[in-house]
Amino acid sequence: MKPRRFHGFGKQVNYNLLIDFSTNLNPLGPPKELTELVSECLKSRVWTRYPDPNYVELSESIASFYKLDPECVVPCSGASEAINLAITSARPDALVVVAPSYGDYELLCDALGVKLRYVLMNEIGSSFRLDIELLTNHIREGRKSAVIIINPNNPTGAYLSPKDIISIATEFRNKLFIVDEAYMELSGVDSLINYDLPENVVIIRTFTKTFAAPGLRLGFTYSSSKLLTRTIDSLRPTWNIDSVSTYVYTKLLSDYADQVRRYIGESIRYVREWRNYLVGLLESLGIKVFESVANFILVKHAGVDTRILRDVLAKKYGVAIRSAHTFPGLSEEYSRFSVRHPRYCDVLVRALEEVLKGS
Repeated sequence: MKPRRFHGFGKQVNYNLLIDFSTNLNPLGPPKELTELVSECLKSRVWTRYPDPNYVELSESIASFYKLDPECVVPCSGASEAINLAITSARPDALVVVAPSYGDYELLCDALGVKLRYVLMNEIGSSFRLDIELLTNHIREGRKSAVIIINPNNPTGAYLSPKDIISIATEFRNKLFIVDEAYMELSGVDSLINYDLPENVVIIRTFTKTFAAPGLRLGFTYSSSKLLTRTIDSLRPTWNIDSVSTYVYTKLLSDYADQVRRYIGESIRYVREWRNYLVGLLESLGIKVFESVANFILVKHAGVDTRILRDVLAKKYGVAIRSAHTFPGLSEEYSRFSVRHPRYCDVLVRALEEVLKGS
């Protein structure tokens, strides 16, 4: 893939667009192999047939791509289903969630009669950091707690090393640790999936963000415990993944594994480069930007309500952003921006400049 030319911040921009900085998808868009496989599905009418309810080939393709045991993989309809299945499998009396964090945990906890406890990361300078001692204190409070860690964190982009997670999980072997690595693929940092895991750790992955294909729902759980894997699989609805997603991802991860790895490598490089470009522009406006390893950044605009900013940017400038006040622990002074091509970053920052000058 050839590098794409940057467009200078000072040039004229076109606001007659709808540019989406609110969703955290791969800014390169889907790989061409995925698009071709979807076309194959149309020609062969894959959607008219039921998929294998056990998803044997799909599980084997996922396992082969990541060098995992296929008996320790459970395919799911995206990360949301995977997380719900993992939580339900543990039957916890309390759910401890490292926050700020994304997720409809309140709804599931209400349905299961589970106490929900948020452990807020500390805002220190330009980063968010987890107080390990505070987390362990909360874990001790529950007799049968389950712990959720989104890594890299959404919305802050903060990253917790696998060794730290394994250390905590090893200390509390009677607790289930659910580690959501939805954004790991695009970050280029070290993943838990590369380590020998304690049996009380479940990794959640999704392909939605990596391949910029939210309509093709697929995620999976991975645990070194085959007993835990069988329990999660037993809770999975029959045919929870559609025929098209099953066909596309089975072939993509097996027949085109080398191309996919190159695509992910390119994605990591561009995300890093374009994130730095966006950060530089935002900081030139005096906006506080928090350190991130992910394909999105969290910003703080003191004295400006994110809901007003969101509405003005959308209505006047055709730019969509994610208001971050709905994340536990954040106020109306925070917003989240996804990483996009610099030409789109120029549009966002020029619009922000005009809005902030008039506020």
